[in-house]
Amino acid sequence: SAVSPEEVDVRLGAQRVAAAAVTSAKAKVERAELDLQFTKIRSPISGRVSRKLVTIGNLISSTQDSILTTIVAQDPAHLYFSVDERTYLRVDRQSRSRPSNDNAKTSIPFLFRLEEERSFLHQGFVDFLENRFDSSTGTIAARGVVANPVAGNARRQFIPGMRARVKIETDAPYRALVVQEEAVQSDLRRRFVWIIREGKAERVEVKLGETVAPGMRDVVEGIDREDLVVVRGVQFLRPGLPVEFVKVDMPGNRDGLKVVLQP
Repeated sequence: SAVSPEEVDVRLGAQRVAAAAVTSAKAKVERAELDLQFTKIRSPISGRVSRKLVTIGNLISSTQDSILTTIVAQDPAHLYFSVDERTYLRVDRQSRSRPSNDNAKTSIPFLFRLEEERSFLHQGFVDFLENRFDSSTGTIAARGVVANPVAGNARRQFIPGMRARVKIETDAPYRALVVQEEAVQSDLRRRFVWIIREGKAERVEVKLGETVAPGMRDVVEGIDREDLVVVRGVQFLRPGLPVEFVKVDMPGNRDGLKVVLQP
Protein backbone atom coordinates (compact mmCIF):
# COMPACT_ATOMS: atom_id res chain seq x y z
CA SER A 1 0.00 0.00 0.00
CA ALA A 2 1.09 3.51 -0.65
CA VAL A 3 2.41 5.68 2.19
CA SER A 4 2.25 9.39 2.06
CA PRO A 5 5.46 11.44 2.35
CA GLU A 6 4.15 12.97 5.53
CA GLU A 7 3.82 9.54 7.19
CA VAL A 8 7.36 8.60 6.07
CA ASP A 9 8.70 11.71 7.71
CA VAL A 10 6.82 10.94 10.91
CA ARG A 11 8.14 7.37 11.06
CA LEU A 12 11.72 8.48 10.29
CA GLY A 13 11.47 11.05 13.05
CA ALA A 14 10.23 8.41 15.46
CA GLN A 15 13.15 6.18 14.48
CA ARG A 16 15.65 8.94 15.18
CA VAL A 17 14.04 9.64 18.54
CA ALA A 18 14.18 5.94 19.44
CA ALA A 19 17.86 5.73 18.37
CA ALA A 20 18.68 8.75 20.50
CA ALA A 21 16.88 7.17 23.45
CA VAL A 22 18.94 3.98 23.00
CA THR A 23 22.17 5.99 22.90
CA SER A 24 21.15 7.88 26.03
CA ALA A 25 20.28 4.64 27.81
CA LYS A 26 23.67 3.13 26.89
CA ALA A 27 25.42 6.22 28.24
CA LYS A 28 23.48 5.90 31.51
CA VAL A 29 24.49 2.23 31.76
CA GLU A 30 28.15 3.09 31.20
CA ARG A 31 27.93 5.87 33.80
CA ALA A 32 26.31 3.49 36.27
CA GLU A 33 29.04 0.88 35.66
CA LEU A 34 31.69 3.58 36.21
CA ASP A 35 29.98 4.71 39.42
CA LEU A 36 29.92 1.10 40.55
CA GLN A 37 33.67 0.82 39.99
CA PHE A 38 34.21 3.96 42.06
CA THR A 39 32.48 2.31 45.00
CA LYS A 40 35.55 0.06 45.31
CA ILE A 41 38.41 2.04 46.84
CA ARG A 42 41.86 0.49 46.54
CA SER A 43 44.96 1.61 48.40
CA PRO A 44 48.00 2.61 46.30
CA ILE A 45 50.33 1.02 48.88
CA SER A 46 50.38 -2.15 50.93
CA GLY A 47 50.51 -1.94 54.68
CA ARG A 48 48.43 -2.04 57.83
CA VAL A 49 44.92 -0.56 57.92
CA SER A 50 43.55 1.42 60.86
CA ARG A 51 39.97 1.26 62.16
CA LYS A 52 37.00 2.10 59.92
CA LEU A 53 35.88 5.71 60.27
CA VAL A 54 32.80 5.23 58.05
CA THR A 55 30.50 2.25 58.54
CA ILE A 56 28.62 0.29 55.90
CA GLY A 57 25.40 2.01 54.86
CA ASN A 58 26.63 5.57 55.29
CA LEU A 59 26.52 7.82 52.26
CA ILE A 60 29.76 9.38 51.09
CA SER A 61 30.58 11.46 48.04
CA SER A 62 33.55 13.07 46.38
CA THR A 63 32.46 16.48 47.65
CA GLN A 64 32.71 15.43 51.29
CA ASP A 65 35.97 15.58 53.21
CA SER A 66 35.49 12.15 54.71
CA ILE A 67 38.41 9.92 55.72
CA LEU A 68 37.45 6.27 55.46
CA THR A 69 40.54 4.90 57.20
CA THR A 70 44.32 5.25 57.18
CA ILE A 71 46.96 2.82 55.97
CA VAL A 72 50.67 2.87 56.76
CA ALA A 73 53.58 1.08 55.10
CA GLN A 74 55.47 -1.22 57.47
CA ASP A 75 58.45 -2.79 55.73
CA PRO A 76 60.57 -0.96 55.00
CA ALA A 77 59.76 1.78 57.47
CA HIS A 78 60.80 5.40 56.93
CA LEU A 79 62.45 7.57 59.56
CA TYR A 80 62.32 11.34 59.07
CA PHE A 81 64.83 13.58 60.81
CA SER A 82 66.82 16.79 60.37
CA VAL A 83 70.60 17.16 59.98
CA ASP A 84 72.46 20.29 61.03
CA GLU A 85 74.70 21.99 58.49
CA ARG A 86 77.99 21.15 60.21
CA THR A 87 77.23 17.43 60.36
CA TYR A 88 76.03 17.44 56.75
CA LEU A 89 79.25 19.08 55.54
CA ARG A 90 81.43 16.63 57.45
CA VAL A 91 79.58 13.60 56.12
CA ASP A 92 79.54 14.98 52.57
CA ARG A 93 83.25 15.81 52.66
CA GLN A 94 84.10 12.38 53.99
CA SER A 95 81.98 10.57 51.40
CA ARG A 96 83.58 12.55 48.57
CA SER A 97 87.07 11.64 49.74
CA ARG A 98 86.41 7.91 49.63
CA PRO A 99 86.96 5.69 46.57
CA SER A 100 84.11 5.77 44.09
CA ASN A 101 83.36 2.06 44.59
CA ASP A 102 82.71 2.57 48.29
CA ASN A 103 79.04 1.91 49.04
CA ALA A 104 79.09 4.58 51.73
CA LYS A 105 79.38 7.19 49.01
CA THR A 106 75.94 6.45 47.63
CA SER A 107 74.08 5.52 50.83
CA ILE A 108 74.82 7.19 54.15
CA PRO A 109 74.37 4.84 57.11
CA PHE A 110 73.03 6.00 60.45
CA LEU A 111 72.24 4.52 63.85
CA PHE A 112 69.17 5.18 65.94
CA ARG A 113 67.54 4.18 69.20
CA LEU A 114 64.00 4.29 70.52
CA GLU A 115 62.82 6.37 73.48
CA GLU A 116 63.63 3.94 76.30
CA GLU A 117 66.76 2.43 74.75
CA ARG A 118 70.18 3.56 75.94
CA SER A 119 72.27 2.23 73.07
CA PHE A 120 72.01 2.87 69.34
CA LEU A 121 71.05 -0.67 68.41
CA HIS A 122 69.34 -0.13 65.07
CA GLN A 123 70.69 0.87 61.67
CA GLY A 124 69.27 2.46 58.55
CA PHE A 125 70.38 4.22 55.39
CA VAL A 126 69.57 7.71 54.14
CA ASP A 127 67.72 7.49 50.82
CA PHE A 128 66.51 11.08 50.47
CA LEU A 129 67.76 14.58 51.27
CA GLU A 130 65.77 17.76 50.81
CA ASN A 131 67.04 20.07 48.06
CA ARG A 132 67.76 22.97 50.42
CA PHE A 133 68.44 23.91 54.02
CA ASP A 134 65.83 25.50 56.23
CA SER A 135 67.27 28.98 56.81
CA SER A 136 65.32 29.40 60.04
CA THR A 137 66.74 26.26 61.69
CA GLY A 138 69.98 25.67 59.78
CA THR A 139 69.02 22.05 59.11
CA ILE A 140 68.16 19.90 56.12
CA ALA A 141 65.38 17.30 56.12
CA ALA A 142 66.40 13.69 55.55
CA ARG A 143 64.61 10.38 55.22
CA GLY A 144 66.05 7.04 56.23
CA VAL A 145 65.04 3.53 55.20
CA VAL A 146 64.79 1.00 58.02
CA ALA A 147 64.13 -2.72 57.72
CA ASN A 148 61.09 -3.70 59.77
CA PRO A 149 60.39 -7.41 59.33
CA VAL A 150 57.94 -9.44 61.39
CA ALA A 151 59.56 -10.55 64.65
CA GLY A 152 59.16 -13.88 66.40
CA ASN A 153 55.92 -12.82 68.07
CA ALA A 154 54.40 -11.96 64.67
CA ARG A 155 54.71 -8.25 65.43
CA ARG A 156 56.93 -5.61 63.88
CA GLN A 157 59.40 -3.74 66.04
CA PHE A 158 58.82 -0.26 64.66
CA ILE A 159 55.38 1.35 64.53
CA PRO A 160 54.72 4.53 62.52
CA GLY A 161 54.70 7.58 64.76
CA MET A 162 57.39 6.33 67.13
CA ARG A 163 60.06 8.80 68.22
CA ALA A 164 63.74 7.97 67.78
CA ARG A 165 67.13 9.55 68.34
CA VAL A 166 69.47 9.42 65.32
CA LYS A 167 73.26 9.34 65.27
CA ILE A 168 75.28 9.72 62.07
CA GLU A 169 78.86 8.49 62.25
CA THR A 170 81.05 11.22 60.76
CA ASP A 171 84.23 9.24 61.34
CA ALA A 172 83.18 5.73 60.39
CA PRO A 173 86.22 3.51 59.71
CA TYR A 174 87.16 2.68 56.13
CA ARG A 175 90.25 1.44 54.34
CA ALA A 176 92.50 4.29 53.25
CA LEU A 177 95.94 4.79 51.72
CA VAL A 178 97.79 7.51 53.64
CA VAL A 179 101.07 9.37 53.15
CA GLN A 180 102.91 12.04 55.09
CA GLU A 181 101.92 15.57 54.15
CA GLU A 182 105.56 16.49 53.50
CA ALA A 183 105.58 13.96 50.65
CA VAL A 184 102.80 15.85 48.85
CA GLN A 185 103.97 18.61 46.51
CA SER A 186 101.92 21.16 44.61
CA ASP A 187 102.23 22.71 41.16
CA LEU A 188 99.62 25.41 40.62
CA ARG A 189 96.38 23.55 41.35
CA ARG A 190 97.80 20.06 41.00
CA ARG A 191 99.04 17.87 43.82
CA PHE A 192 101.66 15.20 43.22
CA VAL A 193 104.09 12.87 44.96
CA TRP A 194 107.38 11.32 43.91
CA ILE A 195 107.60 7.55 43.75
CA ILE A 196 110.44 5.15 42.90
CA ARG A 197 109.92 2.70 40.05
CA GLU A 198 112.72 0.51 38.77
CA GLY A 199 115.26 2.65 40.60
CA LYS A 200 114.17 5.92 39.00
CA ALA A 201 112.13 8.87 40.21
CA GLU A 202 108.66 9.34 38.80
CA ARG A 203 106.21 12.16 39.44
CA VAL A 204 102.58 11.09 39.93
CA GLU A 205 99.56 13.36 40.34
CA VAL A 206 97.29 12.42 43.22
CA LYS A 207 93.84 13.25 44.53
CA LEU A 208 93.79 13.84 48.27
CA GLY A 209 91.10 13.14 50.80
CA GLU A 210 90.88 14.13 54.44
CA THR A 211 93.58 14.51 57.05
CA VAL A 212 93.18 11.19 58.85
CA ALA A 213 95.86 11.83 61.50
CA PRO A 214 98.26 14.66 62.38
CA GLY A 215 100.55 15.08 59.38
CA MET A 216 98.92 12.24 57.42
CA ARG A 217 96.71 12.62 54.32
CA ASP A 218 94.37 10.16 52.69
CA VAL A 219 95.25 9.56 49.02
CA VAL A 220 92.12 8.73 47.04
CA GLU A 221 93.60 8.37 43.53
CA GLY A 222 97.01 8.25 41.90
CA ILE A 223 99.06 5.65 43.76
CA ASP A 224 98.72 2.08 44.99
CA ARG A 225 99.77 0.53 48.26
CA GLU A 226 102.74 -1.14 46.50
CA ASP A 227 104.22 2.19 45.31
CA LEU A 228 107.32 3.52 47.07
CA VAL A 229 106.60 7.13 48.03
CA VAL A 230 109.45 9.55 48.70
CA VAL A 231 108.95 11.62 51.86
CA ARG A 232 112.37 13.27 52.22
CA GLY A 233 114.74 14.72 49.66
CA VAL A 234 111.99 15.48 47.14
CA GLN A 235 113.65 18.80 46.29
CA PHE A 236 116.48 16.93 44.55
CA LEU A 237 114.29 14.86 42.26
CA ARG A 238 113.40 15.15 38.61
CA PRO A 239 111.62 12.64 36.35
CA GLY A 240 113.80 9.69 35.33
CA LEU A 241 116.61 10.48 37.78
CA PRO A 242 118.31 7.28 39.03
CA VAL A 243 118.20 7.23 42.82
CA GLU A 244 118.92 5.07 45.80
CA PHE A 245 116.75 5.16 48.88
CA VAL A 246 116.58 4.07 52.47
CA LYS A 247 113.53 3.46 54.62
CA VAL A 248 112.69 5.98 57.32
CA ASP A 249 110.18 5.86 60.15
CA MET A 250 106.78 7.46 59.64
CA PRO A 251 104.02 8.20 62.18
CA GLY A 252 101.97 5.17 63.12
CA ASN A 253 104.82 2.68 62.61
CA ARG A 254 104.70 3.08 58.85
CA ASP A 255 107.69 3.10 56.53
CA GLY A 256 108.72 5.94 54.26
CA LEU A 257 111.60 6.53 51.86
CA LYS A 258 114.52 8.88 52.05
CA VAL A 259 116.29 9.62 48.78
CA VAL A 260 120.04 9.17 48.51
CA LEU A 261 121.29 10.56 45.20
CA GLN A 262 123.66 8.38 43.22
CA PRO A 263 127.04 10.00 42.50
